[in-house]
Amino acid sequence: MALADRSARSFSGHAGQVLAVAFAPDGATIATGGVDRTARIWDARTGAELRRLTGPTGLILSIAFAPDGATAASANVCTHKAPAAAMAGVPVPAVRSAVAD
Repeated sequence: MALADRSARSFSGHAGQVLAVAFAPDGATIATGGVDRTARIWDARTGAELRRLTGPTGLILSIAFAPDGATAASANVCTHKAPAAAMAGVPVPAVRSAVAD
């Protein structure tokens, strides 16, 4: 299926703007982060939230998957006297459904 033929999908869950989006290498999951200080992992096909990560002290400005898609990392702007950016890797849940080509 050509990219132009795919339906647009909305993902509901973040409170406020989403500032970072990344697709896993296999296309099965999407990671997002934003002003609500959460990073979320989504099933790309269904739009279901698979995992919500909380704890950063600032806006999530960047998010990425490892090349194997098993780990995601986010970078945020800290609002405390900690370093200006922090990064933590987290395992990504396995998704059984793959996005159609």
